Amino acid sequence: MPLSTLPPGFTLRRPTLDDVPIVAELIKIRDETYFGFRRATEENLRHGWSMPGEDLEHDAWLIFAPEGQLVGLINIGKFSMPMLYATAVVHPDYAHLGLDAYLLELAEARARELIEQAPAGARVALNTFNTDNNQTYLQTIEQAGFAYVRSQWRMQIDMTEPPPVPVWPEGIILRPFTLDMAHAVYEADDEAFKDHWGHVTMPFELFEHWFIKTPEFDPTLWFVPMEGEQIAGCTLCYLDEQGFGWCGGLSILRPWRRKGIALAMLQHAFGEFYRRGIHRVALDVDAASLTGATRLYEKAGMHIVYQENQYQKELRPGVEMTTQMLEE
Repeated sequence: MPLSTLPPGFTLRRPTLDDVPIVAELIKIRDETYFGFRRATEENLRHGWSMPGEDLEHDAWLIFAPEGQLVGLINIGKFSMPMLYATAVVHPDYAHLGLDAYLLELAEARARELIEQAPAGARVALNTFNTDNNQTYLQTIEQAGFAYVRSQWRMQIDMTEPPPVPVWPEGIILRPFTLDMAHAVYEADDEAFKDHWGHVTMPFELFEHWFIKTPEFDPTLWFVPMEGEQIAGCTLCYLDEQGFGWCGGLSILRPWRRKGIALAMLQHAFGEFYRRGIHRVALDVDAASLTGATRLYEKAGMHIVYQENQYQKELRPGVEMTTQMLEE
């Protein structure tokens, strides 16, 4: 059962942006233990904590051990309301103390306070993520009433030679991205991702914060295939500070699917990274993608690096506002 109090000597407080270095270090330790490599950095953590609507004073908590070391963290993500997200991060050396249960209890209580911000009548759920090799957290979330709903894969290609030259369908032209296209690309990306499980439309301000107002933004790595004046899809690539190439937001709108555009766009992105000396490129994808994206990525030479599982607890029944299946 979740703890009603912390173990003797442990303390709880809210984070501030000044805590970014110690929080990033805790996440690094967790990632290297359960994933085998680091996934987050100080820079992208600070950027995430600075996004519009982020409220560290009310939506996040830190736990410190008696000697002063940061050993626990949880932060509620409400960017996809009515879906809420919170995953407890606990230092592996302290995993046996039930700190994850305590943090998850705090997050759920806060999430229930946030229900009133959801659209009237909408189903509201709290989501959390875990890996198969973290059995302690799995036991915690199951005891807290969370049930498995989905898995996500990180897929990657390690290029030892230049990728195939893309073959574009007739009439499709790859247009260089410019900032005046930002809102049109946002709308096209959102429309395409309406066929992605769990999709909720993100306000343009959040899209702009995550993809454009970030140090990783490089407009020369945004690729927009077009037919005439119509956007057929996009892939919002970037290079992270660890030297990884990323294909973020890869999407094709319905009228242009199954024509080879997605494969050509992916190969073009791989080729541009390879030209810049970046031979490792990754992306995240729904393991049971409604549009069959995983088959495309495998065809392009990508392989699964790890799997993360999503668990969910319904906080309020109602009308499901996220995408659950493809509509014909």
